[in-house]
Amino acid sequence: MYDDEEEHFQNMFAKDKGIKKPEQSKSHRSKIEPDKGEGVPHHALPKMLFPKFDGSHPKIWIDNCCNYFSIYNVPERLWVSSATMHLEGNAAKWYQAYKQTHTKISWVTFCLAVEQQFGADDYRNALTELIDLKQSGTVEDYTTKFEQLQFDITMHSCHYDDLFFTSHYVSGLKDEIRAVVEP
Repeated sequence: MYDDEEEHFQNMFAKDKGIKKPEQSKSHRSKIEPDKGEGVPHHALPKMLFPKFDGSHPKIWIDNCCNYFSIYNVPERLWVSSATMHLEGNAAKWYQAYKQTHTKISWVTFCLAVEQQFGADDYRNALTELIDLKQSGTVEDYTTKFEQLQFDITMHSCHYDDLFFTSHYVSGLKDEIRAVVEP
């Protein structure tokens, strides 16, 4: 029906110009592609700061970087450059020395180097601390410290089960509390 109407429509404001077909508007169009189910449109995202790294908790920092790259669709070729711009303190100094002997660093290589430099002892230290942990104050304080170490361990290795953690938790309690809890 629309095609028939279009053929018979005559623009009364344009004298003797014949039949005109409607034209698309030449107004400014957004260059943002419609969402194709690949994520949140960039303009809808809240502004998030890139995570900074000072050398502590490298696994968490790397995970936060990956989340940022995913949310903002940062091309992989820019990941190392983006991340190294946000190194602080000793981490920034370490990278200045590292890049002198390493060129064309991939993200995987960079992550391994960061974990080797700043997190190599984290797992072993957390495991040793958990095994040596003894309650000296309240049960709440002991539980908080124990959970902190448990998270540090499982962040590096998921091969410990509840029995491992439960037995170490109970063995670290004060004698009078352990006597009540153990049976």
